[in-house]
Amino acid sequence: MMKKYWNLLSLFGVFFMTALLLTACSSDDDDSPDGGRSESSAIVGEWACFDYGSNGRWMFMEMVNFKRNGTFTSVSYYVEGKNLDNDNATINNIEKDKISGTYTVSNGVITLTADGDTWEKEYSIKSDRLIIYDDDGNMYYDIVTDEIEEMFEQMEQWYRLLNNNPVDDDDPVWGGGGQGSNELVGEWVGTETQSNGRYIYMEKIAFKNDGTYIVTSYAIHGKNLDTGGTIEQVDKLEEGGKYRVSNGILTLTSSQGETATASYKVDETSLTLTAGEVIVMYQRMDDKWKQFVDVVELVYQATHNH
Repeated sequence: MMKKYWNLLSLFGVFFMTALLLTACSSDDDDSPDGGRSESSAIVGEWACFDYGSNGRWMFMEMVNFKRNGTFTSVSYYVEGKNLDNDNATINNIEKDKISGTYTVSNGVITLTADGDTWEKEYSIKSDRLIIYDDDGNMYYDIVTDEIEEMFEQMEQWYRLLNNNPVDDDDPVWGGGGQGSNELVGEWVGTETQSNGRYIYMEKIAFKNDGTYIVTSYAIHGKNLDTGGTIEQVDKLEEGGKYRVSNGILTLTSSQGETATASYKVDETSLTLTAGEVIVMYQRMDDKWKQFVDVVELVYQATHNH
């Protein structure tokens, strides 16, 4: 079986499922406001919660920032897709909501006012957890860590990708929005070598003028491959589908109907794809790369008796 260290398709499957290790927003625990800290100063800061559908088809995440001046902001994402509760997640749709307003706390009650509406809820703070008590289910928020902040930044990037939101040309992750499909047309290749030189993962991508693409992946086994050693065996996998580009966003639809997106950037010799924190770089196919790919293909043909 071919082992993949990175590839174009897994680039879009990698997601922030470490959120599963965090406590969800809702719980049936018998916590109560008694014994919790409810002073105004204790609630100041950023808090986040996560909730998942039992079938992995939806996910909710929210970050709330209570400021010392009595104002608050909230940003939340409602995500629909498949397998959102594991590492094989596929995102189909993201809805985003932002709210800002004012808040007060008194005797274990927090009062929120935003857009002319007011909510009053009992709350408590225990260690690094904020609990909002509600008859429909208590809400559990954890102090925002660097890991949680990165997860929200990644979700914002996915939201922009799926909605083709414009971004600044100077943004180092997203790049400019004026690139067209003609820049992608052609063949690109990327490799990753294990430190012991016994394995190379290579991927060749061909974008065609007719809006289709083919990804050919090679698992190359041998000795001293990092110093021009001997290739002993090659495994191969080929997949394809259709693609389109818009405002610096590349959308791939596989032959199985699965869709994935990433921002992309092209210069004279390289292609960079970015999805969240995952960045994959390819080189434009030249004579040197073509010679190496041809050798790998010949070994594959020989070892598989093609």
